[in-house]
Amino acid sequence: MKKIMTKNKRQRGFTLLEVLIAVTLLAIGLLAAASMQATAINSNGIANRISVTSALAQEAMEDIMAWNTSDVRFAASSAGATYDLDPATAATSIQIPAAGTFNATYSITVNSPVNKTVTIVVTVTNAETNRQITITSHKRLI
Repeated sequence: MKKIMTKNKRQRGFTLLEVLIAVTLLAIGLLAAASMQATAINSNGIANRISVTSALAQEAMEDIMAWNTSDVRFAASSAGATYDLDPATAATSIQIPAAGTFNATYSITVNSPVNKTVTIVVTVTNAETNRQITITSHKRLI
């Protein structure tokens, strides 16, 4: 006697088509997550470089603001003077791992905005990306 296969109504499971659709949807979701991860890693690197540039600009500005008011660099206006970011070496630029090489310049404008005051502008540039951060401050000369 041959047994005829009949579908039992209580049989449960997935068809091959349902499994293929589910796997396809899962793959699309995983690819989207991987793409978002790559974008996040790239954005994180950009944010790191901007943070380092800002920190170096702030450091340079704080150093210049700490100069004695009788310093000869405050006697006359100057533009685009090189600021030494790495005084420990002969180079004026500094290499920061995973961030790049940075250069800094500063400008001093005497008697601006009023007498016995100088305006100081510090610009730090990332040599690889050519992005700049500029900070401006004022110092009173007594």
